[in-house]
Amino acid sequence: AGLLGAAAASVGDECSTTTSVGCGAGQWCFDCEPKLAGSHCVRSAATNPFQLVNNSLPFNKYAYLTTHNSFAIVGEPSHTGIPRITFDNQEDTVTDQLKNGVRALMLDTYDFKGSVWLCHSSGGKCNDFTAFEPALDTFKEIEAFLSANPSEIVTLILEDYVHAPNGLTNVFKASGLQKYWFPVSNMPKDGQEWPLVSEMVTSNQRLLVFTSARSKQVTEGIAYQWNFMVENNCETLVPPYETFCCSS
Repeated sequence: AGLLGAAAASVGDECSTTTSVGCGAGQWCFDCEPKLAGSHCVRSAATNPFQLVNNSLPFNKYAYLTTHNSFAIVGEPSHTGIPRITFDNQEDTVTDQLKNGVRALMLDTYDFKGSVWLCHSSGGKCNDFTAFEPALDTFKEIEAFLSANPSEIVTLILEDYVHAPNGLTNVFKASGLQKYWFPVSNMPKDGQEWPLVSEMVTSNQRLLVFTSARSKQVTEGIAYQWNFMVENNCETLVPPYETFCCSS
């Protein structure tokens, strides 16, 4: 439920990644190891929740499709001249993720080469072989989407390793995203309801940004995520007994 495409009967069917045999319209053939053995037909786009229920409810009453490491895209060319040696998580560009219904992006931001980059790294340090692209490039994609879709809202969840003073703020300004900024001062406190989606659209406050760095809420006005979010951890044993964790 809640997904676009062909008849649900073919979703989950086995298929061939070379021919997409058995996949209906709006579907594609995808390998999802180790959750599913082999290739299966999956949906290519998600339903817009505002089309299901309209946009008259508080923002927190909807569920939004979110991608993990949204920037870690298969086939993304090296922007450092050094071959990348790190993990990929997505097959779609950020622009295509947004077009296909993703409304929250999880991005890892780092100080690198005198700017802010998106890296899939460890230890809080970005390297030539773990860097994907300057954050400005991705932020410009998000700005283009918000500009072209004036009724949509996008959330950014930053795993934040940027230490340069106002480093993130400068990139948000340069990308043109600040004109959509939902200010921390308008975020609810003590479990109160969020504003109505319709109000957020009318005021053009359609970009929510959360950071893992607590200090940024004071220094740059970027919401510290755990002041406004909760996480549900659930474990499911799937043969051959891998453990999966989901969060919201």
